[in-house]
Amino acid sequence: MIKTNIKEYSFQEINNKIRVIFKQNNYFEIDKDFTDIEYEIKDNQLCFNTENEKKIKKIMHKILSYAEYKNIFTNKKIYYINEQSQIPLIGSIAYGLIDRGSNIIEIRPNTGCNMNCPFCSVDEGLSSKKKVEYYVEPHYLAKEFQKLCELKNTDYIEAHIGPQGEPVAYDDLELFISLIKKIPNVKIISINTNGTLITKELADKLIKAGLNRVNLSLHTMDTLNSKKMFGSGKYDIEQIKEISQYLANKIELVIAPVLVKGYNEEDLIEVINFAKKISKNIKFPKICIQNFLRYKFGRNPVKEIKWDEFYKQLDYYEKSTNTNMKITESDFNIKPCNSPEKTIKKNEILKVKIVLPGRLQGEKIAMAKKRSISIFNAENLQIGKEYKIKIIKDKHNLYTAVPN
Repeated sequence: MIKTNIKEYSFQEINNKIRVIFKQNNYFEIDKDFTDIEYEIKDNQLCFNTENEKKIKKIMHKILSYAEYKNIFTNKKIYYINEQSQIPLIGSIAYGLIDRGSNIIEIRPNTGCNMNCPFCSVDEGLSSKKKVEYYVEPHYLAKEFQKLCELKNTDYIEAHIGPQGEPVAYDDLELFISLIKKIPNVKIISINTNGTLITKELADKLIKAGLNRVNLSLHTMDTLNSKKMFGSGKYDIEQIKEISQYLANKIELVIAPVLVKGYNEEDLIEVINFAKKISKNIKFPKICIQNFLRYKFGRNPVKEIKWDEFYKQLDYYEKSTNTNMKITESDFNIKPCNSPEKTIKKNEILKVKIVLPGRLQGEKIAMAKKRSISIFNAENLQIGKEYKIKIIKDKHNLYTAVPN
């Protein structure tokens, strides 16, 4: 009997298939009759009824080498971006690094989310119309992040891990945090999270690795409304309250609800009081309420609240709870800072190579001049081939183009 014991892989039988799970949140499936050797699954590993170790290694190599991985939450195909791919990590809004001219660098290591918020600004989650998922290899991401940090003329950088999706679903989060913690001018490492995948054990690991702050999406304390606002019957507000308290006792915790008209206006006073009760923050606000805004590619179930109405609502919460609701950039120590040069300019026409399918309908991802570029109306462009395109947007080194 030979047991596989393959590091970071586990095996399950699901719907008459063998599901091969890589780390925690990535998988592919194979037919049960993938081999003529008798086998069974024990302790989440394959046990083959043979002593022919060479043959088993050959079988497993074939299985793992040609696998097409999917996200365990969205069931969409995952495209891995590593250094060997040569795909630049600046230029795309979906993955990599985003520098908007301040001392905060946004880091997007993965896509995909385990919840399904009906007002999600980037249409993530179980009912997302997005076509694929991305996953950036942690050493490559850390290496490129360090290069960007070295360009910045500041000794105070916040590494903000806030992907289009749930960062805790990034299986290499602990490793990545430990890598960037070593960079001298990185003073704060923060994440945006819905909290549902955080256990006490994982929290301890992330904090030990270097995590300084959690921005927790918490929109209501009501059991039924919380399930509605996160679009999932699996959302457990009691679990979230427990992990919130645990985090607040160890690091900075900012409760970050979104005010959505018709959903939670009356619920936020209870959220504010909860934040005040548990938070021990020294450096950052205990709560930061955000206004729901409509986005072209987001989910927009209601009209957004006009800003004057939003601030009146904040005044109401402020008076009702005796809590400052007017949060400014200085509360998060955000300061202007230099950005990397734009290697490509708006209206420029250039030849690019298509390297990835895009997440949106008709989108492809190309690379040129050390930048990733999102090309729309690109249904007929083939991966691996070169085409001429015209840049139509270049703000913050985020590039959008159309075929020329």
